[in-house]
Amino acid sequence: MTVVCDLENATVEHVAEDRRSESLESFWQSLSPEQLAAIKAIAMDMWTPYIQATIKCVPDAGGKIVFDRFHIMNHMVRQWIRCAGRNIAGSPPLVTTP
Repeated sequence: MTVVCDLENATVEHVAEDRRSESLESFWQSLSPEQLAAIKAIAMDMWTPYIQATIKCVPDAGGKIVFDRFHIMNHMVRQWIRCAGRNIAGSPPLVTTP
């Protein structure tokens, strides 16, 4: 499912039943050039098709995308677990304590 919300006004702007690049592109294409240019920031998850659709359709999107906290923390925790797993497997510790 694709859901687009206006976070400032707390409104749902677009809903699509699937989770594809085209689902988000259809929303961006429904906006006028003036509306697209007025976008200041785009909070989104780190899913590559959504990033690609946004960069394709929104002017200067690369400087407007902000990844949401949940996905950043999820990514960081997975990396930490991966590193900790190496440490448990017998590698030298990542941090030494006195």
